[in-house]
Amino acid sequence: MRADSPVIPVPVIRVPVIRNAEITAGERVDAWFKVGGLAIAALLPAVFWTIVAASVGRYFGFDVSPSALAYTGSGIGLFLTAVCAPMIVNA
Repeated sequence: MRADSPVIPVPVIRVPVIRNAEITAGERVDAWFKVGGLAIAALLPAVFWTIVAASVGRYFGFDVSPSALAYTGSGIGLFLTAVCAPMIVNA
């Protein structure tokens, strides 16, 4: 480098450090609220519609087996969990 060449200052870029391993108490509580909200959003409608299916079946004279009700409730609960989980996690 020659003595008469201009010196160009180089800007210093500071990158914030991301905490990967540390979870604060507030984040832990927020995660539990999200899990609880997901359980409420998935389980309560599943139980409700299972009770409705059993009641309607009995009203029309059909005796719905407990295994059919369990499959119906599980299917509804899994579907709602799959649909609601991305929305609740991003909230």
